[in-house]
Amino acid sequence: MLRKPRYLALDSSHLTQWARDWSSVRAEDRSAAADFSIWLERNGYVPLLTFHHIEEIANHHHASLVLSRLRFIGGMKLLAWIGHGPLRTGPGTVTDLLASEARAAYALPNADISEVRQTAASGLIQVGTGADLLGPDPEEWLLLRPVFAGRATKARQVMAFAHTNLVDIEDVRLADLLNGGLRRGKDLRRTLDLLRGSFTVDIAQRGDRRINDPGGMAATFVREIEALAGDSPATASELVLKGLAILEVGPEDFRMDSTVGEMLDLGLFRAQLKIVSETVGVPWSDLKRQVRMEQIPSWTIRRSLQRHAPDLPERKGSGLNDLHIACLSAYADVTFVDKRTLEAFRRARSKVPVLAKVCRRVERAAHYRDVPAILLQPGE
Repeated sequence: MLRKPRYLALDSSHLTQWARDWSSVRAEDRSAAADFSIWLERNGYVPLLTFHHIEEIANHHHASLVLSRLRFIGGMKLLAWIGHGPLRTGPGTVTDLLASEARAAYALPNADISEVRQTAASGLIQVGTGADLLGPDPEEWLLLRPVFAGRATKARQVMAFAHTNLVDIEDVRLADLLNGGLRRGKDLRRTLDLLRGSFTVDIAQRGDRRINDPGGMAATFVREIEALAGDSPATASELVLKGLAILEVGPEDFRMDSTVGEMLDLGLFRAQLKIVSETVGVPWSDLKRQVRMEQIPSWTIRRSLQRHAPDLPERKGSGLNDLHIACLSAYADVTFVDKRTLEAFRRARSKVPVLAKVCRRVERAAHYRDVPAILLQPGE
């Protein structure tokens, strides 16, 4: 009986490899899968999963392969997962992490990020069998495959724009933007057409290869930018303040030397915080006023990795789930990530010292069979 389990967050690719060996026709593969299970048990490691893991292993066009993977997970005798919702049932997402952290930060307004993590961790992780996680019939998860496919399409869209530098005004002072001018009429139309064309080329060259219509995606994005502006504002200041208000950022939140990047970060954080306000059970106005970005582990990890991610030739949609799973590094004893995420961690650690306080051991393995040898070595 495990007295104090060590939580091990594997990469989704490890789970698919493990499941493939488990159902293989080759006896040596099945033996490797069984040996890994035994090694984990003997060394006190419990696999830690999230909804994002299930989503990735179930998002495949062959239903029979997906079902085999799900049955493998459902047949596990012992695993752990991030609980979902107030009752902590089923596999949770990074949103559930944020809700727990926001609740802790609200209860402890003077707490730093380490104290918030410690408080949020209480009751966050559930332990049980695979059947406890997926239910008695894993086949029911096949009904969610269209949902998973839709979320994957959305992730490709998000990642296509998340790391582009075509419009880079993060370091511009907000005061300069407020005092700037506005393009109108034909001048505005030329600018938007140029922006749409530039995004089309960028998505075609650097976006996920599974994006079928880069031009259509770029056009939709530009239309959404136009829609945010609504009726033609009288001044640049009016347009900027309106945009910030949509992001729940008001004049009371910024100084005149604040940068656009700082305000966009705050706006994105508040947009995510607002999503969980009902789950947290605190009025949005109170949560907005009291919870600070720098208190929240999952936000700090994701934003740090986004800012310091290596420049890759293709911005894959799967990178979004990789960011979500990377947030487990605040709660798992060891978290395995892919090559690009590990490089982002390496770069971010040198630029964001607080990551050393919040993140535990992070590793990479090409195959799940390599995991035991890596874990037997001392971490950094």
